[in-house]
Formats: sequence, C-alpha cells, structure tokens
Amino acid sequence: MKRINLTKFGFVRSKEDDFSDDGNHFTCYKIGKIRVSKLVSDGQAYISGSMDDNKLTYEVYSKLPHYKSLDNLNGVDTSSITEEDLQDLYTTCVEYEKEYEAAVKTIVYPTQEELDEQCLKIENLRKAELKEIESKIDASILNLREYDLTSLQKYYRNLKASTKGITPQLN
Repeated sequence: MKRINLTKFGFVRSKEDDFSDDGNHFTCYKIGKIRVSKLVSDGQAYISGSMDDNKLTYEVYSKLPHYKSLDNLNGVDTSSITEEDLQDLYTTCVEYEKEYEAAVKTIVYPTQEELDEQCLKIENLRKAELKEIESKIDASILNLREYDLTSLQKYYRNLKASTKGITPQLN
C-alpha cells in the first residue's frame, strides 16, 4: 500500500496524542479509547494500538485475547499492508476495548477494613523499627563525628516521621 489512510477505516485523527521518539514523529488516531500510533519510514510501517488509562496491570491486559493483534502492523513493509489488514486492525481495536473494559469491571478493591488493617500493620512495623534503633543507641554516640551525628539525627527523624500518617481512617 502506497499511502496508509487510517481515517478511511474509521480511525479518528488525534493530533493531541502525536509524539516523537528517537527523532521520529508518530501520528496518532483514536478508535473509542484506543490510541493508534503510525509512523511510515524507509518503506516500513509502524502502526500500533494501545490503551493508556492504566486501570489494568500489564500482567492482566497483556493476556486479553486481542492484545497481541494490536501490533500486527508494527514493523512491516508498507507494500505488504492491505485494506483488509487495516480493517482487521480497526476490528481488533474495537474488540480489545470491549475486553479491556470487561476486565476493569472485574477489579476487586480492598474494603476500608482491609486498608485499615494494612495501615495498622505498617504503623506497628515502623514503631518496632524505631524501638529497635532506640534500644541500640548508647554512649557510643558521643564518639561520632559531627557529620555522622547529623546524618544519624536525620535518619532518626525520618524514621520517626514515617510512623505517623499511616493511621487508618477509623469511622
């Protein structure tokens, strides 16, 4: 294919998503919430789709059925791309968005009680660390150089401060 016109297949031009990488300018399009970037250089096409909302981890979204197909036209000879390939990319983007949204709906968030429990665990760990440090401080502190004493004070204050603000939001 001499000229790859994604808008002909339903992709909507999205200039605000355009970007440059390693001196190359990528032109972007949207289909629903999927961003498709395109670069044509030296007879090669780099066309790739992605979802940029960060609601799912890579471990989850990379296992969705249409994920790998979003890159089918990434790094291929432009002469080998057909209209059917571009139509398939459009369909892939639509299907991937459906799969992605369905996966987002399965996310189970922790309850307030579970969050409170974890906060208490962290707070108790920090208090135990602080107690251990305090038990090890003795007269040897008098032999420290001024710089070391200042550093020790700084570390102590930071550790002590980290024991505050973790307290759960008890109702």
